[in-house]
Amino acid sequence: MRRFVLAAILSVPLGLVLAVVGLGDEFIGMESLGEGASEFGPAPLWYLVEGTGGCGPDRCGAAFWFAGSDVTFLKGDVLNGGNIRLSIDDSDTPGTDLSVVGGRGLPDETGFASRVWIGRQLNENWAVAGRFWHLSDSVEQEPAPAPGSVTLPNFLNLSETSWARIYTVDVEGIRSFRLGRCKFDGSVGTRYASFDADSDLLAFGVFTSGNFEQLSLDTFSGFDGVGVTYALAGRRPIGNTPLHLFVQCRGSNIYGTADHRARVSGTVASAPSSPLVGAATVRRNDYETSASIAEVQVGLECEFPLAYVPASVFIRTAWEYQYWSIHRRPAGGAGFGGTLNDITVNSFASNSQDPVGATLNGLVLGTGLVW
Repeated sequence: MRRFVLAAILSVPLGLVLAVVGLGDEFIGMESLGEGASEFGPAPLWYLVEGTGGCGPDRCGAAFWFAGSDVTFLKGDVLNGGNIRLSIDDSDTPGTDLSVVGGRGLPDETGFASRVWIGRQLNENWAVAGRFWHLSDSVEQEPAPAPGSVTLPNFLNLSETSWARIYTVDVEGIRSFRLGRCKFDGSVGTRYASFDADSDLLAFGVFTSGNFEQLSLDTFSGFDGVGVTYALAGRRPIGNTPLHLFVQCRGSNIYGTADHRARVSGTVASAPSSPLVGAATVRRNDYETSASIAEVQVGLECEFPLAYVPASVFIRTAWEYQYWSIHRRPAGGAGFGGTLNDITVNSFASNSQDPVGATLNGLVLGTGLVW
C-alpha cells in the first residue's frame, strides 16, 4: 500500500509536465518551437533547455499552473506528553516480577511523509499556491522494561500500540525576486495544522499459575488550529550545470484547541477471592492554546527549463528538519492497583508536564515544476 501511495504522489507533477509538453502548438506556433520540432509535434523534452526553447516575450509573462510533490523518509520523535508505568509482583517469587514503562507516543521512530503542492504563476513576480503535507505512522511492540528492572518468567501477553497522525494545509501568496544568479521566493499565507498522538498499553492473560490480569493504559494528545505561515526559499545554479543549491526556511504560528487524556482500567482475578476491578480517566478537553512549527530544507535540485512556459522541471533531493511544539496544559494522571492474595498490581497513566510535539529529520525526494 505504501508503495502505491508513493508512486501516486510522484506521478502528479510528472503527469502535469507531460500534459504541458503534449499541448504542443496550442501554446506557441511551430516556428517558435526550436530545434527538434516538426509537423508531428513539439520538440522533445531534451531540446527544451535554455537557449533552444520557444518561450518568447509574449509567452514568458503569461500565467500558468505549476505543481510538485515529494516524499520524506523521516526519523525522529512524535511525543504525546504521556507516561505509563506498570508493575506486577507475585509474592511467591523474589523481587518484582514485571515492571515496564511507555505511553510517550512514537519516540525514535522511522516512517515517511508526503507533500503535494499546486499553484498559479500570475506573472514574473507573483504566484499563489496551496500545499498539503501528511505524516501517519503506527507501531506495535513490547513496552520497555523500567530502568534497573529484571522481568521474571510469566505467561502474560504484553504489548504497546502507538500511532501518530500529523498534517498541514497551506494557502499562500509568493513574491519572487532575483539577486545576481540567485532566485528567492518569499511567501506569507494561512496554515491549518492537525496533530494527534496516542499510546495504548495492553496486558492480558495468566500472569502466574492461578492469577489472571487484564489491564489497559492509554495516553493521548491532540491539537487543531489555524494560523500564519511564512517562508523564504532561495536557490542558485552551480556553475553552468543544471544543478542548483537550494535552501528553504519556514515558520508557522498556529492558534487553536488541544485535548489531553490519560486512562487506565483493570481486572485482577485470583481464586478464591472476588476479582479486583477498577477504572479511571483524566482529561483536559478543547482548551485554547497555540503551537509553533519550524521547518528547514537544504539540498540539490536538477532543473531543465521548458520551451512552452517560463518554468523548469526539477528533480530534488534534500535534508529536511521539522520541529513542532504544542504549548500544553497538564491533564493529570489516573491509576489502578491493589493486592489480591499473592498478586500486587500498580499501574499509572499520566499526561501532565512532558512536552507534546515532534522533532523530525530525514531525506527528501521530490519532483515537479518550478518557476
